[in-house]
Amino acid sequence: MSKKWSYSASFNQQYGNWQFPSIHSKEQLERTTQKERSITVSNELARIDYLEEEVQNMLTYPDAERIIKKIKEA
Repeated sequence: MSKKWSYSASFNQQYGNWQFPSIHSKEQLERTTQKERSITVSNELARIDYLEEEVQNMLTYPDAERIIKKIKEA
């Protein structure tokens, strides 16, 4: 007498209240006014400008220098 074996499994990842930053629910978009969206975009653009200026003002790039040194030593 041969027995048939079967196996079944399932997995559900629970994310709770977590949301991917660029994805918003329909309700959130409906509650967000055009003015609020404009302010958010303006803030993000200002942040990008600030970070770009910080990078341009760097005199050295330690991470890049460390990688180049490691490559040269290999």
